[in-house]
Amino acid sequence: MIGERALCSGKLVILLDLAVPVGRTEDRTRCKRRACATFWSDGASPATRAREIMQRRHAREGLYEARWSRTTDNKVMWRKQGWLEPHVVYIEHLPRLRVFRVGLSAQRVWPDTARQLRRRGGVIVDEVTVENRHAAVLVKLDVLELVDLWRRELHPSRLQKGGTEVWRQSGPTVDLIYVAEMIED
Repeated sequence: MIGERALCSGKLVILLDLAVPVGRTEDRTRCKRRACATFWSDGASPATRAREIMQRRHAREGLYEARWSRTTDNKVMWRKQGWLEPHVVYIEHLPRLRVFRVGLSAQRVWPDTARQLRRRGGVIVDEVTVENRHAAVLVKLDVLELVDLWRRELHPSRLQKGGTEVWRQSGPTVDLIYVAEMIED
């Protein structure tokens, strides 16, 4: 965390040195001047967190169904969509934005995806192949949970896709093989 949090003009902000509860107009001005970033840009927003909770629940249910149930309507649909094929989870470093990003791709299109990532300036730091899309989503969400303190949300003008799946480059490195092994257990 960069500094303390304070309520400023109805917004939660991070201050460089200390938290200042704001009440009067002059305090608001001082608070705005000293603030380094709004809280919601410095972590996952409540909407993103709610979406990730829902994704985790669906991925767990889907992984269980894909592994243990006999042929169901869901499995037929997932097979047609390619969700039961192996998927690659990767960590990409974006030096110009000074962030890391976690993403996933179907293994059959992974070479094209990797080429596109490199073309836009990304460097693939780590990758792991998992059994299906459900497992890939769980690995991705576990990585985001591990780096939660360093997460950011980038505006779509800076990163068109995956702006909620990034964290500061000063954050920790994550071993994808270790995270994937935890999913398999």
